[in-house]
Amino acid sequence: MPDRPGHVQRHAVDSAKIRSKLHWKPPQSFADGLTETVRWFREHESWWKPIKSASFKKYDEVQYRGLGETTPSYSLAPNPT
Repeated sequence: MPDRPGHVQRHAVDSAKIRSKLHWKPPQSFADGLTETVRWFREHESWWKPIKSASFKKYDEVQYRGLGETTPSYSLAPNPT
């Protein structure tokens, strides 16, 4: 099923240019950053848990109507209250 116009199917970052021209390097490895991200989400459940609420699921149903099984189970919509 085709995606909606404007949806990005893939992000690929290549930092080779900034590394070579500016001698930049990331402050941590990808693995360490991922571990830190998971830790943050575990410690801040009150921030993300409302996104799984019925009102957000309803928002998704309206916004992604007709996309079938490709409908995401998350939403970045503003808080409806």
